[in-house]
Amino acid sequence: MRAVLFLALAASVLACDVGPAEPCGGGCDFEPAACDGCPALANELCVDGACVEVGDKDVAVTADVNVDRALGQSVTALTVAVLDARVASCDDVADLAAADGVVSGTRVDVSGGTFHPDLSFGSAPEGDAIVAVNGLDDAGAVVGSGCVEVALSGAAQDVGVVNVAP
Repeated sequence: MRAVLFLALAASVLACDVGPAEPCGGGCDFEPAACDGCPALANELCVDGACVEVGDKDVAVTADVNVDRALGQSVTALTVAVLDARVASCDDVADLAAADGVVSGTRVDVSGGTFHPDLSFGSAPEGDAIVAVNGLDDAGAVVGSGCVEVALSGAAQDVGVVNVAP
């Protein structure tokens, strides 16, 4: 009986297809973070197992940011970013400094209130994107985040309001 069980277990382990190793393996080209808490900017993205160029960054992206009142005055800076939706989702934005697929982004110091209008997110390629914000405290820790999914097009696009919540 033990031999049969052992053979069944061995056969199931050998039948598992673990697939090929990830061809990109973190080897796609990027620019290091320009500031403390800023994301690294991708020059290439790992799409379907191959590095592909980001493309021309022709769309100037802006948004209004609304910080949840529960965070109050604890948010002293915002990390704002545009991510390529082919390799990122709103589930990936809890810490933009570690996120993949960031094509544009920066850090903005804020004070006085919870609504911050007309923030520039930089320029990004046309196409499906994630526009994301992390709220940072005085120590640089992420205390809240928010994002919206958008289709970018044209020379400039205001994506509306991004709400930052704990």
